[in-house]
Amino acid sequence: MESLEEFLQFLTPETRLDLKVLAVEQVLGMTGKEEGRTLLHKELKVLQHLTKLTGDKVPGVARDACLALVNLSADEEGALAILSDEHIRSERLEFVGQMVELALDRESPLADPALMVLSNVTRPSQLTGKVLALMVRDDGDDTYDETKVNELLERLLGALTATKYNNVGASLHYLGPLLSNLSQLPIVRRYILNHEKKVIHRLIPFTEYQDSLVRRGGVVGCLRNCCFDLDEHSWLLGEDVDILPHLLLPLAGPEEFDDEDNSKLPVDLQWLPEDKKRENDPDIRRMLLEALEQLCATKVHREYMRDHNVYIILRELHKWEKDRQVLLACENLVDLLIRKEEEIGEDNLHSVEVPEDLVQKFEKMDKEFLEDS
Repeated sequence: MESLEEFLQFLTPETRLDLKVLAVEQVLGMTGKEEGRTLLHKELKVLQHLTKLTGDKVPGVARDACLALVNLSADEEGALAILSDEHIRSERLEFVGQMVELALDRESPLADPALMVLSNVTRPSQLTGKVLALMVRDDGDDTYDETKVNELLERLLGALTATKYNNVGASLHYLGPLLSNLSQLPIVRRYILNHEKKVIHRLIPFTEYQDSLVRRGGVVGCLRNCCFDLDEHSWLLGEDVDILPHLLLPLAGPEEFDDEDNSKLPVDLQWLPEDKKRENDPDIRRMLLEALEQLCATKVHREYMRDHNVYIILRELHKWEKDRQVLLACENLVDLLIRKEEEIGEDNLHSVEVPEDLVQKFEKMDKEFLEDS
């Protein structure tokens, strides 16, 4: 710790270049190891200095400082340390504000690591609201000016959906996970699900985006979160959005069905080519299934799924699937669709209160299933 305090003085924009480069390289190296990160999480001054150095005039120094912050925020302990109350409000505001500025600056070569930091610190649910408030420069205490939030989200969506946003080669793929994390918050889902703004229409095509698993997975996570809003299910499944084929198509393979089965499927899933590939990432497949399960919360929409022959896509997926978590998600959804409504016994599954002993029993069964190889 004494040696750490000794070179803190060199982690400033004013430090002689050779000493500053050496100091930031040393910190970056420490963040590559768990013991180094644990030590640095407790040293708030290092976090403060690194934040300032992300704006350094020397590109290598700014890059290394930003990469060190990516590493420090990568686990929950680090994210909590960076946004802790010990970090006074002005410093937290500077940190988050600097990351947003770098992420959305069209000329910033540090946009990608800045987005990775923002994605990291919004992942823990207890931090998501705090970070959003800081992103819109409110007091960082989960309070928001909704107009400012909508303006920020429009900037993020504009960057995510642009053919080319950053002029110096940054990919901005981590806008996907960032948006997914933020969509845990009702205020963000309210913007995405606004019927007039049609924001969700801009996101849906990314369920088939092949240039980046990170961006595709982030958008699917966002759509999955939006499907938890029960009041929007009719709109999401209706003609205006028609989300069902977009959630189902990545789960479909090249299997052939007879004319009767095909005719019941959504048009986009009829007569798929023999080289049709399923989504190759198991986490994304699981999130798609979870979204579909949420859309089965009420009887009318379960019937809609049955009428559109969702079951046969899931049946073939189950035959093909190897990942245990995805298999479990698939079986949970299939169970809802193949059972008769009289067996289910509830119109709205969201209104069912499951006794704690049954919750524990089901969790144990799921755990045993996942561990059974």
